[in-house]
Amino acid sequence: MNRKRILQTLALMAGLALFSAMGFSDPCDLTAPLSSCTIDNAIYNSIQPTPEGSGVIQSFVRLGGSPGSTGPVEQGFNTTFRPVSFDENTSPTFTHDIFLAGTEVQNVGGINYYVFHLDINQTGSAPLLSLDDVQIFTSSTGNQHPTAFDANGVLEISGNLAYRLDAGGVNNEVVLNYNINGGSGQGDMDLLVPVSAFGAVDPNSTYVYLYSIFGGMGADCVNQFFDNTGNNPITSSCANNDGYEEWYRVTGPAPEVPEPATLTLLGTGLVALGAKLRRRTKKKS
Repeated sequence: MNRKRILQTLALMAGLALFSAMGFSDPCDLTAPLSSCTIDNAIYNSIQPTPEGSGVIQSFVRLGGSPGSTGPVEQGFNTTFRPVSFDENTSPTFTHDIFLAGTEVQNVGGINYYVFHLDINQTGSAPLLSLDDVQIFTSSTGNQHPTAFDANGVLEISGNLAYRLDAGGVNNEVVLNYNINGGSGQGDMDLLVPVSAFGAVDPNSTYVYLYSIFGGMGADCVNQFFDNTGNNPITSSCANNDGYEEWYRVTGPAPEVPEPATLTLLGTGLVALGAKLRRRTKKKS
């Protein structure tokens, strides 16, 4: 095993050990269309199918590639530095530095959010995938190459941590369903992070690094999530099993923000989701 793969394996083992030691919360369930949840003031939305192929999607970090190339768990972040640190695609087209300027801004309920889009790839027969951590940093330094994590599991990038999924010592998880928007270039999830979390920085000279890790829940997902009827359990692991995961920005005008009536419907959907989770808890007991 070469030195790079050894370092990757050690970093992955350290990350998974930290996940096990941290307190667990109920997963954010985005396995149904138009599901939503809020974690530490950031909004996670499963999205409608929106063809956003070549020329529209502007990928800034792509993880993995061919099936089995990175194993059941994959991780990485965007940087122009080569060689890459973890499981990132090495093409500068798909993995590179970005400035905060150019990141889409949406206003929801009077609050401005930066929007980061995610496209996942799984097999149709095992469509679930867990998003185990997201760490978003701002920095005045580009072309970085960290390969280690601190005692709290934070990637040792030179900069400021603006947002983390696993903030506060809680192991938060987001569960995604590839079958909602099957196929590459469709988009599967939007992550909205308050602009205020990034502080008073110059977007034109501030780099943004987004680290993420997928697949850590593994077989813990089997029979824990339900299809669109809310009755039939999905017999799928949440491990990575196919293709790549890609964080991207979109060219062109920003999507429309839901009107109050739409938000009311979304609230109704969340109530239904709560009922589904209660049914799941009863089944466990």
